[in-house]
Amino acid sequence: MRVLAWLCWSTLASVGCGGSIATADGDAAQLADAGHDAKLDAELDTRPDALSDTADAEEIYVDPICPDAPPPPTKYACDPLAANTGCPAGEGCFPWIQYPTVPCEYEVYGSTCMPPGSGTQGTPCSGSCATGYICVVSGAGNVCTKMCKLGVIGACPEGYVCESTDAPGIGSCI
Repeated sequence: MRVLAWLCWSTLASVGCGGSIATADGDAAQLADAGHDAKLDAELDTRPDALSDTADAEEIYVDPICPDAPPPPTKYACDPLAANTGCPAGEGCFPWIQYPTVPCEYEVYGSTCMPPGSGTQGTPCSGSCATGYICVVSGAGNVCTKMCKLGVIGACPEGYVCESTDAPGIGSCI
């Protein structure tokens, strides 16, 4: 128990580990009082490498490299969430994202009409899901999930919730 008392005094005094600590034989050892802790804290805070708690909380990160960008461009050929997607018969509407390849570039969002796959809820996929489903990365690997409109009650089957995806406005029933 004396090791614990020494550890508390030597390493945690600056965060307020003070007061009485009972030793193994039942005696109370006064290791530090609040006044001593405050004095130690003040001494530690004057070191050049010490950081102020308030300074950390008030810092705002500003990206020094990338300028403010306009809204990302979109290329929607159809509406993946609509009953009538606008695609030819036998095709489904699927969202896509073109991720940036260089720093400061933005993502491009869109949708396209293409022949659907056969994957439905929970089916492993590599991009080919049935109409109305989207291939997402999950803890179980890449799986097809039903697309849903965010914020709409009942957008997913019972037992599932509509969670956002990388595609703006398009959710996935997880």
